[in-house]
Amino acid sequence: MRSKKILNLLIFMLGIFLISSTTVLAEDVSIKIDDSPNGKVITKDLGTSVGDISAHVKKATTGEILYCSQYALGNPGMDYTWNCNNKITKNKEELLYVLNQEPKNAPADFNTTEQDKFFIKQMVVWRYTEPGPDLFTGFDYNRDSISKAIQSMINAADTYKNKKYDIALTIEGSKTMSLTSDRKYYVSSKINLGGTNLSGNISVSVSGVNGAFVTSDVNATSGNTSFESGTKVYVKVPASNITKTSTIKLTANGNYIRYIGDIYNCTPGTGDTGIQNVLHYKPQSETKTISDAIDLNVTLTNVTISKQDITFSKELPGATLVIKQGNNIVKKWVSTTIPETFQLAPGTYTLEESIAPSGYIKSTEKIEFTITAEGKVTIEGKEATTPLVMQNKPIMVYISKKSINGKTELPGAKLKITDKEGKLVKDLDGNDLEWTSTTKEKSFHLAAGTYYLTETIAPDGYELSDTIIEFIVTEDGKVKMDKKDVDGNLIVFTNTPAPEEVKTGSFILYIVVIGIISVGLVTYYVMKKQEA
Repeated sequence: MRSKKILNLLIFMLGIFLISSTTVLAEDVSIKIDDSPNGKVITKDLGTSVGDISAHVKKATTGEILYCSQYALGNPGMDYTWNCNNKITKNKEELLYVLNQEPKNAPADFNTTEQDKFFIKQMVVWRYTEPGPDLFTGFDYNRDSISKAIQSMINAADTYKNKKYDIALTIEGSKTMSLTSDRKYYVSSKINLGGTNLSGNISVSVSGVNGAFVTSDVNATSGNTSFESGTKVYVKVPASNITKTSTIKLTANGNYIRYIGDIYNCTPGTGDTGIQNVLHYKPQSETKTISDAIDLNVTLTNVTISKQDITFSKELPGATLVIKQGNNIVKKWVSTTIPETFQLAPGTYTLEESIAPSGYIKSTEKIEFTITAEGKVTIEGKEATTPLVMQNKPIMVYISKKSINGKTELPGAKLKITDKEGKLVKDLDGNDLEWTSTTKEKSFHLAAGTYYLTETIAPDGYELSDTIIEFIVTEDGKVKMDKKDVDGNLIVFTNTPAPEEVKTGSFILYIVVIGIISVGLVTYYVMKKQEA
């Protein structure tokens, strides 16, 4: 009884595995008795406990092997027609499995002289179709090879019915992809390709951005589309392909096999009592697909950079700026008249200036900022206002007009600054560099270069200077004369006072007066002498 119950359980589980949506239409099957002696299968090494159990081999005219569903009934030694119009639903999954499988640990393929495989499968079929209490009484499934094969198939059928199939993607960390240290790829956290009872490998695909691939090697530059269940993988995307915040979907597909179709309990013609019914089934299987997917994110944050004059008055075009992450240059651009906006991944960056705009001193400032995973821009842990501003000091040149012996400014001198060819130049504000001195020194915003300062009209009381002052404005904002730095970028242009002019009219009057006095004195002297 115990053996019979075990056999019934195996067939039940196998039938569950084989349930399917495909329908086999009821049909008439012509059954022919096989050529085995007396229409019976004589099994080998079964032991006395099952020596009284025999199985008749039957084939349809189409060559299909048929299995009996009623072990206690006989089978005549002649052809009969069975009517196959009764579908079996009880233990269908286990029976589907049994009818589609070869016995485990069984001898060679079925033939007319070695029919142990048929016997094994027939025993299991009876286990699920006729699980009577007297079947296999005292049967020891651990005694010999055929007994073990019967038990193995029963266990497999029961397992099949209850077998679960699944596929699952699990990520070990954040779903936000990070940038590799060489900034060539965005890479995901480690993802486990989990699958249960799948047939073959798991296939993967990536969508959402061009160039993405899946690999089990985090350092790989290319990937695969098929992996064994349980493999740990990464999704990688070339950084150059990410131009905006993106969602990248990893999809995994796995296959499993279920047996399908209907089993018919075929009954003999009217009046043929006591003859075993047979099962008719055309082996079929169906591959089914299950899948799972996970969304990964590449989050970019807008960062705006403003390059301004130190007075915050305007944007400065012409500065070459770089954003670095470590020693790697992330962005490099030349500033324009409007702030520049970039999208950057989470991380810590440094903003630097490599070339100053014309007329400005190169900034030595390094602005370090961090983009958090939430997309916030912070400086020293505090949320920063945007745009991030980097300033430059203008290169200023100061011209002072003084007397050679004086300390105060001399107004009234007309001065100009020209290039080497004598052409009047303009400052960076667009003003012609020609002016009349006042009581204050004059300042100009100049680009780096060589200039010439001359005087065209002297101030009153001073001689016109024929001096040509050559000076150089350097890229770092210094002024040099005769290869020496000019203190404070202040150029002093001096004038010599003009000599005093002799006034001719006054001199003649002086002579006349002297002459008159002299004549008067002489006349007085002569008259005195005559009186005496």
